[in-house]
Amino acid sequence: MTDRCANLIALATLPNLVSCVRFALIPAVGWSIVNDLAMLSIALFIVVVVSDFLDGIIARRSGHETRLGTLLDHGADATFVISITAVFAWIGLLPWLLPSLIALAFLQYTMDSHVFAGSSLRPSSIGRWNGIAYFIITGCAIFVHHFSIGTALSTALMICGWLLVGTTILSITGRAMRLVHKRPRS
Repeated sequence: MTDRCANLIALATLPNLVSCVRFALIPAVGWSIVNDLAMLSIALFIVVVVSDFLDGIIARRSGHETRLGTLLDHGADATFVISITAVFAWIGLLPWLLPSLIALAFLQYTMDSHVFAGSSLRPSSIGRWNGIAYFIITGCAIFVHHFSIGTALSTALMICGWLLVGTTILSITGRAMRLVHKRPRS
């Protein structure tokens, strides 16, 4: 068996496949939102959230926890929330800056953790809470987009979105400051 085949087999674990489901569902979720298919949007969002919850449990119980699997899991989460918050920014329900900042925060998180050099991901506490908040605001945006009558909920969602922009900037700044303070001075 070649190294390439062995790597593909190692990648094709059940938890990794569950993470890949999130990647595969991104276009369908975006399409269902743009085409005002409320029940489909909600059902797909639930599948995404459940798959995010299950892949870690499956990995731990089956002994398939790997750095690659963790990166795939977090990458699927980040790609999903970046894509869907971008859809809602385009629609006008979330701040235009939010998807870009989520992408920057995830890139910084990945690079700062030195994951490509073999290290594990190192989340910050504010980054962890932001990650949860990205899913919450995405779910709320789905609800507001499909079921909100009037502007009060849309306004509240936009305010929450700008608060999340602020906490994401705090997370990015905090991680950058820790990196600057870790560097040896010459």
